[in-house]
Amino acid sequence: MAFPRWTRSPVSRLVRRVTLPTVLLPFTRLFMQLEVHGLEHVTAVRRPVMYAANHQSHMDTPAIYAALPPHLRYRIAPAMAKEFFAPHFGLAPGSLRDRWISGLAFHLACQCFNAFPLPQRESPRAAFRYMRELVDDGHDILIYPEGQRTDDGRMVPFKRGVGTLAIHLGLPIVPVRLEGLEWVYPKKVPFPVRGPVRVTFGPAIHPGTDDATTLTTRVETAVHALGSSKPPKFRRP
Repeated sequence: MAFPRWTRSPVSRLVRRVTLPTVLLPFTRLFMQLEVHGLEHVTAVRRPVMYAANHQSHMDTPAIYAALPPHLRYRIAPAMAKEFFAPHFGLAPGSLRDRWISGLAFHLACQCFNAFPLPQRESPRAAFRYMRELVDDGHDILIYPEGQRTDDGRMVPFKRGVGTLAIHLGLPIVPVRLEGLEWVYPKKVPFPVRGPVRVTFGPAIHPGTDDATTLTTRVETAVHALGSSKPPKFRRP
């Protein structure tokens, strides 16, 4: 599988520097009454890092980008499920139109957010090698260890890969808790509505001598603990 190395070219970086603050983030902020906590944890840790966030919505990545200061925002490389673009990668049957739309969505996500595909049903070795390239190039990795968006706001168990990856790359993990996006833009809804969104960053977790299972449990516990006792109160009309 060819990874989108072109997103790190000077032209692609320049386009992202222009479009993120002028088009993409202003548009997504129309739907988010954004509240950010814990930025001191993000600025205190030595980079590069891995961000590990719960997964609520297609707007999760824009919310995290919007929450971060610009000097950190442009260093992120988010992982996205390769299987979500199944027609583009030939993982599922589809018409020419399906393949075209899937391919367009994939390339737009790569360009707009410096994203890259992470397979969930095949060996991740090639993706791990690509992530090593990203880290060596000074990028932070953003992953969603649940591997799927929530159905009802509740988190599902984290996949062991987050611990394996952090150990493999030797990165500290910054836990991130997202709240409110499960109402702003939930599954099976064609368009978002405006509502309160909270992004909370926690203290970095260092792998130390943990094995992958133990480290994954530590990260999952930390993300859980960042949840507010008073989450955003909002329901779609």
